Amino acid sequence: MHGKGLVYFFKTRLKKIGQPRWNCPHDSQIAAYADHQLAGPAKDRVEAHLADCEFCRNQVGYLIRCANTTLPEPPPDSLLQRAKKLGEERPRAEVRAFWQWGKIAAATACLVVIATVALQHHPAGRTTAPANHPIVLPTQTPSQIAPPAPGAMTPRPTVRSGHKTLLEPALVFPTPGAMVPEDQIDFRWEPVAGTIDYEVKLLSAEGDMVWTDISLVSNLRLPAEVKLEAGKKYFVQVRANLAEGKSAQSAPLTFTVTHH
Repeated sequence: MHGKGLVYFFKTRLKKIGQPRWNCPHDSQIAAYADHQLAGPAKDRVEAHLADCEFCRNQVGYLIRCANTTLPEPPPDSLLQRAKKLGEERPRAEVRAFWQWGKIAAATACLVVIATVALQHHPAGRTTAPANHPIVLPTQTPSQIAPPAPGAMTPRPTVRSGHKTLLEPALVFPTPGAMVPEDQIDFRWEPVAGTIDYEVKLLSAEGDMVWTDISLVSNLRLPAEVKLEAGKKYFVQVRANLAEGKSAQSAPLTFTVTHH
């Protein structure tokens, strides 16, 4: 297996589960599902999300384990009474020793603070300029200083439409709000330098996952077996997986499917 194939294999099997995604259900929905309080479409949406989200599955498993955990029995009253009696019988000498050490520590801290303040306010020796080398102040005011030439200024990186950074995989097709025929859904985006692979997600207008796949290049065509409804809006989002576990994700883009 070549290098890119190995990268694709491990990236598809070792996904990060350390943080929730933008489309994860609310904590109250996860708690209600773990408590068997969801039913109907709400339960179906949560289960469809759990099939693709390791983070939320861990949350549900943790809540179920907490619900099934049995609390230990409380200690007997006789044991509590003996512990209380031992605490009341502590020798007073230990208490007096504690206060003595506390006084010593407080006095030491005060001495350290006084010494620090005295050193900070100690007058420093006066520095004079040599008689043979007088200090010459600049005679040019700030308003007389000429600005640098336009060609010498360092160009700033271009930011697309004021929102996207250079690390975001900007979508080229479809464009925002475009009407796309159902047989021409071919997602394309600008490549990002240093990217290992790209993860493409297609979601419905309600936020449900419709389709997702990984590409090693900057385009990916929707498979023919994935059928979209004409006249409905969908969202597409591309995430560039970079080296050292970093990633850059584009903003969700909406488009409408039409009959060809």
